[in-house]
Amino acid sequence: MTRKRRLTREEAKAETRRALLDAAAEVFAEHGFHGASIDTVAEAAGYTKGAVYSHFSNKDELYLALLDEHLSSEGPQAIALLESGAPIESFAAEIEARLPEEVEKMRDWGRLTYEFILHAMRNEEVRRRLSDRFERARDEYAATLEKRYAAIGEPPPIEIEKLATALMAFENGMSMMGLVNPELITGGVYSRTLERLLER
Repeated sequence: MTRKRRLTREEAKAETRRALLDAAAEVFAEHGFHGASIDTVAEAAGYTKGAVYSHFSNKDELYLALLDEHLSSEGPQAIALLESGAPIESFAAEIEARLPEEVEKMRDWGRLTYEFILHAMRNEEVRRRLSDRFERARDEYAATLEKRYAAIGEPPPIEIEKLATALMAFENGMSMMGLVNPELITGGVYSRTLERLLER
C-alpha cells in the first residue's frame, strides 16, 4: 500500500484555510452574515474555534477572503471578449439571456454581499477595507477596458476609470434588481444599456 505523503506545514495551513473558507461560505449562505458565528463555522469545517482565529481574526476577515476569491474568479470569458474588441452586440444579448439564471445561481452570495455592505457602512474600518477591494476591482475593469479601446483603435466615451465605475455600478444594480424581480432585467435593458455605455 502506498503511504500518503505527509503535508508540509504550509500545505497543512493552506488545507485548513481552504476548509474554513468552504465552511464559512456554507454557513453564511444558510444563516446570513450576522446570523453566522465563528463557532458554527469551526464546527462545520471540523476544526476548533481556535483554528479559525489562527487564520482569520473575525467574521469580517472570513467574508473579505471569500470576496477576494470571488473577484479573482469573475468572468474570464467576458473579459476576453471585451479585450478582443468584439462588437458589443455580438455578445451582449447572449449575456443578457443568461443573466436571470446567473443571478439566481448567485442568490446566496448576493444576499450576503448586500448584508455585508450594510455592516460596512456602520463600521469605518470595515468600510475602508471593502472600499479598497472595490477600487482594486475598478482598476482591473479599467485595465480590461483600456485593452478593448486599444484593440478597436478608438478612445473611450469618458475617462476610463469613470467608465469602469459606471459599468460596475450598472452590473451590480442589475443583479440587485434581478434578485428582487428577474423580469426587470430582461427585454433588452442590459444589452442596449451596455452598448450605450461602451460606445461613443
